[in-house]
Amino acid sequence: MLDEPTNQLDLETVETHEQALLSYTGTLVLVSHDLAFLDKLTSRTWHVHHGQFGDHPGPPSEHLERRKAEAVPKSP
Repeated sequence: MLDEPTNQLDLETVETHEQALLSYTGTLVLVSHDLAFLDKLTSRTWHVHHGQFGDHPGPPSEHLERRKAEAVPKSP
């Protein structure tokens, strides 16, 4: 489990960190605000929104795009 693993790191170190984690064959639980980092490393997204837990397949950017699309009002 890693909590904000890219905070305080320069870009080169973040990229090295990403490569090391990509080669890891186990399960990772990552907590981060770094969307690009999460998108490279994740295949499932968990989130809490308004006190509700969500579990979604795919990286967080896909989940955010689905949420944006659902929030757009449908034309009559």
